[in-house]
Formats: sequence, structure tokens, C-alpha cells
Amino acid sequence: MFASTSTAFASDNTDNGTEDNKNDDLLDLLGEIDAEIEGEFSDEFTLKSDIQVQIAHEITVRGASSGNEKLVQRSIDFIVGDDYASAAFRFCVKHELYHHQHVRATALKIKEEIEKMPEDARPAVGGAAAKRRRREGVPEKRKKTAQERYEVVREYLNETKFVKAGEELSRLVEEFQDHQLNSDEHIEQDKEDVAVGGPLNRLVEVMKRAKRLINDEQKQRDENEKLVSLGEQLKKKMEKKRETIAQSEEGFRELLRQTYETPKSERLERVGRLPPLAKMDVKVDGKMKEMLVFQDQDAQTAVFEWCVYNGIREPEKMVDVLRNLLKLTGEERWRSVNERNAQGYVDAYYGKKTSNVEEALKMWADGTDKFGIISGSKLLELAAQYKEKIADSGEVALELEYEKTVKLLRRNVEYFTASVDFETAMKKDECKNAILFSQTMIKIDRKRPVTALQKLFAAKCKLRLKKFDESATDAFSILSRIKTTGDWKATDIKYLTVYIGGMSAMKLGDSERALKFYAVCVRNDPDFSLCKDIYKNLNSIKKSMKIVDDKLNDKHPRPALEAMDAVEIAAKSLGFHGVKSFENDMNVRKCRAAVFKRQLNDAYDYCQNASDYFGVKAKMIESDPLTGSEDGAEALLEEKVTAEDMLKYAEALRATAELYVADENPKEAKSLAEQALEICRANAGQSSSSRSLKENLESFVRETHNLVRQYENNRDYAKILGVPPNLNELTKERQCDFIKKSFKKLALKWHPDKHETNARKKRAARKLNDAAEARDELNDRANCEAGSVNRERARAEKAKEEERNRQNWARGGGGGGHHWGGHQHQYQRQRRGGGPGGGHWEF
Repeated sequence: MFASTSTAFASDNTDNGTEDNKNDDLLDLLGEIDAEIEGEFSDEFTLKSDIQVQIAHEITVRGASSGNEKLVQRSIDFIVGDDYASAAFRFCVKHELYHHQHVRATALKIKEEIEKMPEDARPAVGGAAAKRRRREGVPEKRKKTAQERYEVVREYLNETKFVKAGEELSRLVEEFQDHQLNSDEHIEQDKEDVAVGGPLNRLVEVMKRAKRLINDEQKQRDENEKLVSLGEQLKKKMEKKRETIAQSEEGFRELLRQTYETPKSERLERVGRLPPLAKMDVKVDGKMKEMLVFQDQDAQTAVFEWCVYNGIREPEKMVDVLRNLLKLTGEERWRSVNERNAQGYVDAYYGKKTSNVEEALKMWADGTDKFGIISGSKLLELAAQYKEKIADSGEVALELEYEKTVKLLRRNVEYFTASVDFETAMKKDECKNAILFSQTMIKIDRKRPVTALQKLFAAKCKLRLKKFDESATDAFSILSRIKTTGDWKATDIKYLTVYIGGMSAMKLGDSERALKFYAVCVRNDPDFSLCKDIYKNLNSIKKSMKIVDDKLNDKHPRPALEAMDAVEIAAKSLGFHGVKSFENDMNVRKCRAAVFKRQLNDAYDYCQNASDYFGVKAKMIESDPLTGSEDGAEALLEEKVTAEDMLKYAEALRATAELYVADENPKEAKSLAEQALEICRANAGQSSSSRSLKENLESFVRETHNLVRQYENNRDYAKILGVPPNLNELTKERQCDFIKKSFKKLALKWHPDKHETNARKKRAARKLNDAAEARDELNDRANCEAGSVNRERARAEKAKEEERNRQNWARGGGGGGHHWGGHQHQYQRQRRGGGPGGGHWEF
């Protein structure tokens, strides 16, 4: 029976499984990490440090205000390609130790420290080639004389290569004594050398000239070291994440074995070697198959289970099979089994047995009969009894009872069939089929409780099918039903539920939701390693995000950006990389930081991306700027819009409004701030963050109202056009010349074709319009000839446009309104007015 059983249900979905396994839409978490390490993060992982070794060195520094001297310890960076002199020169310049004795002492210190190191740990002095020659015993090249080295110094100075010249002079200081360098016997000095004071004073002069260059190199090196450090942190975290996912997936496989395979194998060992209670040949699809009844089965259970596994799923046929078996064996053979069932015998495989139909139906209703076999077998027995009585008496009432019983039996057959198919799909990792069979089991009887195990496997499949919100919701409902106290293991349903819920929340970009899942685990078992590290990273993201928001609210962008770096490292290691919701949430913050740093072009890009995304998600913007990407507008609009989505959209609008204020565009800033406040009032809950956002927006709206009044009453056209504030004190000709040249300069700077992104083009168009307005106003004030002509042309064009709009509205068409979002992929330009580069630009 066991062999035929496995063959039967393994062959049910062979075709579907083949198709499902080829589906590229399935999420492979381990494959995703490997792809990130080899692909997008490979540059971060392959960055290497330029610093071979760092050597501690004490120097004397003087206090800037007190004038007191004290010893401090600083580190000497010995980078790739360095020798002792070049490292000493760079260190002395960096710390403003402008004397040849400092260079010589530092070079000697570096040499002593490196020679103390083991041979295999020493850095490559003079480069890898020099180290290889020393290791292979190749004789060193002849050292250059002082005169030869100084000739090289002169060549570098002629080419203004001060760092190279300083390194050569440092080698002179290292190899030769002071009296040799000042002697004409070793170095022939020309008039310029004599005027400077010889090679030693020349070194001091070169050190001062090389200061800026070495500082710039140091900044680049510090940035590279920062990236190297972040890359190493990310790599370690990614490796930990890979281990966590691998252990969790193995936990799922083990749980699957414990749930389905282990009980069957244990049953096979227990009863498979015992002689069967009965045998019978049954004809299935024209072929004879043997049915075996084992020691732990009664007749109706054996028939019910065997028929489902072998494709006989019509209740009437199952009733006939049972009647034939009973006729073949006789009732006496089943007496002991039936008596054991009447006593409530609990079988290791089937669970609690019963001889009462009402009790069996109650077990079905409360989910105790997990596969529907117990209640199904009792219904099959009852149906067979009714059929026997009908055959004897032919009563109509019995036929009605028989039909009711067959209807209930059909329900159990469908449920057990779906559960067998669900088990098969899970074993074959056919997620689409597993979801389908799980839904079938729920639809058969919606009042019957779904087992936590079934719901967990369904949630895992939804995660793989990228239905992240449904998966996280299912995981939360499982946690609310099961016991979470005690020690946790990788094969526990409670941990695997947290794992699925947390991963789904991360894929949604919702770090707080993921944190809530892992908090359940850490709260009940703080030392459980699979939860501890992820919880720590999620908590780090939460704290860093709070720091970012606090610093941005206080208008301190630098510490906010540093905290954002920590957020992004933790986010990449947890799988937030590439999640549009999280990336655009960060874009809102990057936009605000760029505004405070006056990097307005970057701010426009960040704000535009975030506003587009959250606007589409909130169903507020009917456009498709994201079409063609994984998270396109169509997919976003199918999602349920939550209050949190609306609040994120309000934050994006606030950031854009702040940008408009910084860019001297208070009218649009006021409009966006009011829109953001309206959204926030409609969706703000009782949380402190939503209340804080609402209060900030109310204050910001009042501020924008004041700015608009100032903007309308006190427009500084001279400042807009960039002409001198005392322009009116000049002659008319010079005023007109200033105005013309300033506008031409701005027209070249703000021409939309010179800007790449749509947001920057829109900004350039507005700046160009403001410049044209300022030019016309100042031309009128100065009585320039071009002023009145431009003004009349602009008025005529404006009147024509208004007339066209009125005609369009009269015909039922749309007006010429302007959409702030800037989603249009193509822009139109209308030029009104005269003059070079003048006119009005619209997008």
C-alpha cells in the first residue's frame, strides 16, 4: 500500500510541477544573495585598502591658543608603492613638520618598525617588484648619487610635480648627511638653489607647496578606506544572512519531513512487516490493483485512503468497494478493530479513532481530524450501511439520508485529495500548486479551522511567489494562535513563522513590521542566534532612522548623512536593497539633506523619484512613470493603500515643498505643503511619529504663507537677474548692457536642454521664466528699447493662450493646467517674447 500510495500522489501533478519549477518569477533567497555578492555588491566587496601598515609615531604639537607644547601619538600610513622616505615626507607634510630633520627621523622610525616585523608580514617597501627582488636574492640596482637625484628633483619641479619632487628630496635627506647636501662636491647648485638656501631649504619650500595636493590625496584615501570598511562589514553581514537563510530553509525541509515523511516511515516499520488483515483486487481504469488492509486499519479507513490514493474519488464507487471488501472478509474479522475504535484508541499515525459518526463529524469541525480520514471513513461506513438497508427495504427516507451522507463524504474526499496534493506540491517545491490546493481546502469548509502548519507552508509559498503582504499577514495570524514561549529551534513552527513574516516585511521595505516579528523571538529566547543578529540590525535601522529624522528636523545634514550610511549597510545586509518602497523612503531623507547642503539639483532628483513612487502608490497621480520596472504603476495600484502609504506620500510632498522654499519658489511650496497637511490630517493616527509630522506640517504651512506674501510684495529683480543692486545709479546705456549680458548668461545656464533629468529640466524652465520676467521689468524701469517690445509680445501671447483654453473648455476638453509632479516623459517648449534666449518655457 505504501508503495502504491506514493506513486499515486506523486504522479498527480507531474506536468504542473515541471512548468512551475521553470518559472523564473519564484523568489530564491539564497540565489538572490549570491547574485548580489557577485553582481551589484561586487565592487564594494572587491575594494582594497591602499594602506599596507600603520605605524604609531609620537610628535610634538603646540596649542593654537595656549602655545603649550605636548606629545601626541599619530599614525604613519605606509601605502602601496611607498618607501621609507616617501611615507615620511607625506606624514611630515600632513602634520606641518616643515624641517628636513623631521623627515629623516620619521623615515628612520618607519624603517625600524618595519624591520621588527616578521618577514612574511612586512609590507612591500618600494613596491611589490622591489620586495620580490629582495625575496629572490636579486642584487639591488646601483644607488643614485646625490647629483643624479637632484637632477630628478629639478625635472619634477619644472613639471610642477611637487609631491614627486618632495619624495626625491626626502630620499636625499635619508641617504646623505646635511654637510654632504650643502657641499658643492656632491651637488652642483645653480643661482636659484643658492637663492633658496640649498637642497634642505628647497625641501621645506616643496613641502609647503605639496600641502594641498597631499591633503586632497588623503581625503580620497580616507573615502576609499571608509568604503573598504563598509564593504567588509557588508560582506560579513551578507555571509551571516546567507547562513541564516540556509539554516531556515533546512528547518523547513526538516519540518516537512517530520510532518509527512517520518510518520509514514515509522508506520511502515511498525505495521508494514506484519501480515495484512485482508487483501482484495480492485479494477481501476481497466487494470487490477491489489488493496492491502494493515493491522492499524479498519475496513472503512483502508478503503477511504486507498481509493483516494489510487484515483477512485466518486463516493458511490468507494461505497461499492467497501461493500465488496466486507462481503469478502466477513464482519467477524473486523470485530476487534471496531471494539478498539469504540474505546477511543489513539493511533500514532491517524490520531484518535472513534466508532461514532457524530463524534467523528465534531472532530472534523474542530480540526482534530486533520486530514479528514477519520470522519471520512465513518461517513463511508454509514453510506454503505444505508445502501444495504435501501437494497433490503427500498425506503425513500433512507435514500434521502444516503444522499446527505454521500454529499458529506464527497466533501471529505475532496479535502483529503487536496491535502494529498498539497503535500506533494510542497515536497516538489511547486508553490503555485500548493497555494491552489491550500485555497481549495479552505473553500471546502470555511468554518473548519486551518492548521498552523498548512498556513505556514502557504505563507512560505506566497513569499516565494512575491506576494509579500499576504505572506506577512498570514505569518502574523499564525503567531497569534500558537505558543511562543520557551526555547526556540530552527525547526519550530514559531521560528519559521517569524522567519517568513520577517522576510516578507523586509521585501515590502517595512523595517518596523519586520522588527515586530523578530521581537517576538528575541523576547522569548534572547540567545537564539538565528533571530538575535537580524533583530540587532533591524533595531539599528530603527535607531539610525530616528537619528536621521531628528538631525534633518534640526537642519544638520552631515550627521544625518552619516547615519544614512549606517542604515544602508544594515539594509543591504537584510535584503532591503532594490526594494522600491524602502529606497524611496530614503530618497525623501536624501532630498531633505541635499536641500540643507544646497545641492538643489540632486535634491530635485531625489524628491521627484520619491513623489512619483508614493504618489502612484497612493493612487493620487494617474501616470505611469514606473512602467517597465519590477514595481510598475500598474502593480502598485493593485495594492491596498494604507494610512502609512499616505503618510509617506505626505512626507515626500513636504520634502519637495522644502526644496521649493530653498529654491525661491514659495507659491508651489505653499500648494504642496497644504496638500501634505490635508493628507496627514486625514490619515494621522495616534502614533507619536504621525502627530509630530502633523505638527511640523502645520508650522511649515504657516511659514510658507508668510514667504508667499514676502515674495509677492518684495521681489528683488536685480538679485534674480544677477545685476548690481545699484544698477539705477548707472547710465541708461550701461544699465541696458548689464541687463542684456546678465540675461544672456542666465539663459545659457538655465537652458533646459543642458539639464538631464525631467525634474532638472522643469527647474531650469522656471528659472529661465523668472530671469525673463526680471529682464522685462528691469528693461521697463531703465526705459530700454527691448523692454516694451518684450512686454507687449508676452501680453499678446498670454491673451491668445487664455482664448485657446476657453475654447478647449467650451468643447469639453482639458485646460492648459500645469502638473507639479513632472511625470511627462516628453516636454514641450513655448517661447513668448523677444530678445536672445528670451521667452516663456513650459513642461
